[in-house]
Amino acid sequence: GYARRGCELDDAMACHLLGVVTYNGVGVSADVAAGFEHFARACDLGWGEACATLGASLSQGHNITADPARGVAVLRRGCQLASYLACRVLAATVQTTDGAAAVAAATRACDGGDAGGCAVLGLCFADGLGVARDLERANQLFRSACERAEGESAAGGCYYLARSYLDGRGVAADPAAAVPLLETACEHDWGEACTALADL
Repeated sequence: GYARRGCELDDAMACHLLGVVTYNGVGVSADVAAGFEHFARACDLGWGEACATLGASLSQGHNITADPARGVAVLRRGCQLASYLACRVLAATVQTTDGAAAVAAATRACDGGDAGGCAVLGLCFADGLGVARDLERANQLFRSACERAEGESAAGGCYYLARSYLDGRGVAADPAAAVPLLETACEHDWGEACTALADL
């Protein structure tokens, strides 16, 4: 009730909270469509994390009709509102279509302390997307992300660094060095790392 009232009074955080509660069915019947409406309102009112949630779902078509162009626009707004999650998702979304924008967004996320953003920035350097290819810099970014691994997004850094050791990309090939990195990534729910461990 209070979140709904706050949202009616144009409080962005209240709209975001109402979106989370409605989307997930916390104490109420789940209503995904209404949840997205609340996220959209919160984003319009300036709550960056709501933009991140809505933009990612629109880009991927997750529980909502996919609208990649709108998704990118919403993620850009979230990134401008200093949501480092939005910056990271934006970077991952556009890295193959707009490398320069991906580098800018991933840099902002990484500089803001988002480990997943550092991993995405590392991928840009590894593949020369929007920036000169630099495997050494890529591996530094992967390591930085891995050392801060606290969830699936950060674990990407561990996985990509492990791939570098497995494939000899910017470092000497060393499967033994890859194993603990893959274990960390797998423990943080990075599925490809679990598969790579099984293969090893």
